[in-house]
Amino acid sequence: MVDLFRLFFRVAFLASPPQDVPAGERTFVVGVTAALLTYVGALALDFGVGYASVRAVVDLGLSGAMWWACLRLLGREARFQQSFGAYCGAVSFANLAALVVFQGGMAGTSTFALADFVLLVWNLALLGFVIRHTLEVRMWVSIVSALVYVYVLAGLMFVLLPMPPASIAG
Repeated sequence: MVDLFRLFFRVAFLASPPQDVPAGERTFVVGVTAALLTYVGALALDFGVGYASVRAVVDLGLSGAMWWACLRLLGREARFQQSFGAYCGAVSFANLAALVVFQGGMAGTSTFALADFVLLVWNLALLGFVIRHTLEVRMWVSIVSALVYVYVLAGLMFVLLPMPPASIAG
């Protein structure tokens, strides 16, 4: 298990492609579980565990569905468990960083804005990196794909599950 998280860490920092992560159900389950737990952790204090849990499940569910559909269209659905599991495992490290940023008491400061921007860039770079290696496309194509993916996903999330005002956990 420690070796798997080391690989997720390497993918998170763009040091290893997702293909270095073992294929199979274990990678998928561990990666998705890590992403869910860290996603909920990053949002729970401000929005409550219930809302954070629903948002995490809907977000990762939509992400997984979009990921699978893209792979299916390209005839590469066999790569789904490995690539999505690796992406989720890797993004859990970004979620941990988000937990620190969001719960660090910096909201409304320029430091928070900068940290939030760095998290956005990291997530886009990570998504583009995984898309590049999974779909075997040029980096610029993967970055454009990542931007479109995030834009579509953000729009769907806004419609399906808009963010309530912060601190409803009270």
